[in-house]
Amino acid sequence: MQHVEPPRRSWSGALGLALALVSITAYYLFVSTAGQFDHWPDLGIDHPYFYDSQAEGFRAGHLYTTLEPNPELLRRPDPYDLRNIDVWYWDYSLYREHLYLYWGLAPAMLLAAIKSLLRIDSPVNDGLLVLTFSLGRVLAGAGLIRLLARQLTPRPPRWSVWLGWLVFALAHPTPFLLARPAVYEAALSGGACFSTAALWAAFAWLFEPARTWRLMAASVCLALAGTCRPSLLPVAALILLLLLGLGFRRSREKLWPPRLGRPELRWSAAALLPFGTLVSAHLLVNQLRFGSWTEFGVRYQLGAPFQMSVRYVAANLWHYLFHVLEWYCQLPFLFARWTNTLPPNHDLPSWLPAPDHYRAVEPIVGVLSAVPFLWLSAAPLLVSLVTRSAARDPRARVVRILLGVASAMAAVPVLMLFSFSMRYEAEFMSPLLLLATLGGWSLLGLWGGRAVWLARLLYAGLAGLSVLIGVTYGFSGYFASFGRVNPSLYQSLQQQLDLCPRRR
Repeated sequence: MQHVEPPRRSWSGALGLALALVSITAYYLFVSTAGQFDHWPDLGIDHPYFYDSQAEGFRAGHLYTTLEPNPELLRRPDPYDLRNIDVWYWDYSLYREHLYLYWGLAPAMLLAAIKSLLRIDSPVNDGLLVLTFSLGRVLAGAGLIRLLARQLTPRPPRWSVWLGWLVFALAHPTPFLLARPAVYEAALSGGACFSTAALWAAFAWLFEPARTWRLMAASVCLALAGTCRPSLLPVAALILLLLLGLGFRRSREKLWPPRLGRPELRWSAAALLPFGTLVSAHLLVNQLRFGSWTEFGVRYQLGAPFQMSVRYVAANLWHYLFHVLEWYCQLPFLFARWTNTLPPNHDLPSWLPAPDHYRAVEPIVGVLSAVPFLWLSAAPLLVSLVTRSAARDPRARVVRILLGVASAMAAVPVLMLFSFSMRYEAEFMSPLLLLATLGGWSLLGLWGGRAVWLARLLYAGLAGLSVLIGVTYGFSGYFASFGRVNPSLYQSLQQQLDLCPRRR
């Protein structure tokens, strides 16, 4: 007689997920408020209500923010000259005597809608958006990881699914972003949230019953990711086209020549119309704001001018992958060092000269050092050498292709920038963490007998180390935010967790 799982098993899984989400929410709130919980900290930023000022502008019926530029700035010959920094609102865009945001407008539009719906009149701190988007990413990641665990063969052990999700939630750079919850981190966490939700919906459409609403949800989320972070628009469009191609391949024996029947036309409309409508609406707003469809406001930014070139790729790639961890025996143990020397100390190897005009002053750590769990991304190569059957799993191959494209394409704009920053690692890390999780599962399914314990130890050890490093960076953050915001708690923790050898 076939064994039937008792209903309480699903209830226990849902209860465990709920308790885990509550715990992660409490941790995120602890880090983002520097242990104060009841209010958002003063981060030393000129205006901690970037998105709220834009949302209130929308609610007032105009496209600029409610923040007014300093009149003294408007009287100066060149308001964009760095010598006017004393009268700037840093990182706003100034155009025709009004201030705008140069980030994607999706968070501001969503905030305006929610405030109108709930009749909220008080200003909303950017920190609340960082927290909300970070939790949305974690929830979408839980759904995506559980979905992949159900669909892939061999099915991974349940403990490895939970541990993979824990790494996704707590590994670098998420705690680092939460430690300084400002507009920069809100844009990045928004892009990561919606791109993860898009992948969840996309894989559900590919591997489970191909219901049109799932593809439509993926299209909407990809558009929202791109309108949080315009640098994600190319990869969002490419993923959408790949999804359509995979859908056509699934419904027909041959991808070419295409045969557009009713299902294919329905899928095409579900994929392209939401994405095209939302992105076109943002481009129209760009035209109305700055007289250009493709101008998001970067040209009129009151801040360091952006430069992009392929000559920066090699140096940035080395920093984002291999830059060493910097540690000390007191909290925060691992810290993010700023380079304030002139000329800047690039920390590049001798065989890799720094390109001209390369700006290397912000903190950075290589993801292969900060997240050892990523080493498991190479595990499928080992599996393919040992057994061909595992390497031919078609679903695993599709997942790896889409995740690889999502991560690599998202990293391209970051690698072409004239400067690096640890927070930019959030742009491409979510798909990389998922690839590492799949790699770890492939190892767990490869070995049997006593060797399986070696695989389990490797998976659990790298996961635990990655979580520990990520949590440690939560006490550091941009500008060492935690210690500056709540010095009393920080010093108390330093005394309790002091690992420095006693001086005699």
